[in-house]
Amino acid sequence: MIQLYGDFGGALSHAQVSRGIAYGLYTNGLRDLQLMDVGNQGLYEGLSEPIVAGGYGISLATGFGEAPIGFYIGGYPPQMQNWLEGHQLRVALFIAESSRVPKTWAAVANSLDLCVVPSAWVRDAFIAAGARKEVMMVVPHGIHPLYMFARARPPSGTPLQLLHICGSRDFPQRKGTPQLVEAFRQVFQPGEARLTLRVPPNTEEVRAVALGCPDVILEESYDSRPPLEQIAYYLQGWDAVIQPSRAEAFGIVPVEARACGLPVITTHCSGHLEHATPRDVVVNHGPEAHLRCNGIPSGAAPAVTVEAIAEALRRWRSSRRWSDRDPQYARGWQWPDVCRKLAAKLRDMLRETKGPRSLNVI
Repeated sequence: MIQLYGDFGGALSHAQVSRGIAYGLYTNGLRDLQLMDVGNQGLYEGLSEPIVAGGYGISLATGFGEAPIGFYIGGYPPQMQNWLEGHQLRVALFIAESSRVPKTWAAVANSLDLCVVPSAWVRDAFIAAGARKEVMMVVPHGIHPLYMFARARPPSGTPLQLLHICGSRDFPQRKGTPQLVEAFRQVFQPGEARLTLRVPPNTEEVRAVALGCPDVILEESYDSRPPLEQIAYYLQGWDAVIQPSRAEAFGIVPVEARACGLPVITTHCSGHLEHATPRDVVVNHGPEAHLRCNGIPSGAAPAVTVEAIAEALRRWRSSRRWSDRDPQYARGWQWPDVCRKLAAKLRDMLRETKGPRSLNVI
């Protein structure tokens, strides 16, 4: 048995990754899984519902049990606390939005038998802070099977419609959101294009730069959408999705947008490099610079300037064409595919165990 600790309720990214990992392991033959919700919600929606309804069509046990492997699917190392105590083998999935992470984070990684991260950029940040290479494994994030059937059509009419999704209220600079608004003002004449920013409420830095620009639309919401609703959102008629991020642990939005057949304007740095494609209109990045980000006040990431975003927007506008959707793209980013290497590793680890020990239940 493998005990999974994660957030399995709702549609926030943590929950979608937790459910995706569970589904990916299950479909790769690791059926003896048990789920514990670290948020104490007791919610596991999106697993048992049929795939056509946005679920995964699997049913798993919930609660604590004696398991040789404990697997914490989380955010930052300090959040793990002592969930994995009592397991013979300890596995955790962490993210980071900085190329410079605290040495205490590397120490947590070294206390594990396996530390999973979603990109080589995050792996290298942990190793630079002192994590052992042999304990680190890159497992990218995946997308829901429904993306295989999504197909955006070329929009008709004007103005041009651009979409940017920023889930970071307190640190929008790492998403390139304030820089994007300034670049948009420079490139487009009034009425020529519209930029829709989907941001959390009270993202004051974005509000300030967007003030007085009627072509910048703020959609303020904390709500994340389940797969069916998010796909429908991508199919509303956008001309392109633009994500000029400085720092992403992975950055799933470009993957989802490409799977739907939408043109993508994006950086090829940090976590975005893990899934960069030649079809992207690339926002060029600069050298490492200071960045305040979640959990790391003294972080660092590649610099992304207003000028670089403006230049990418001009290139996209001048050579704008609709590229046909690659039907194999979405298939390659399914959770069973991205979790295959992880499932094989966990299977090997299970063979090494000599039997479960009692858990220290929190």
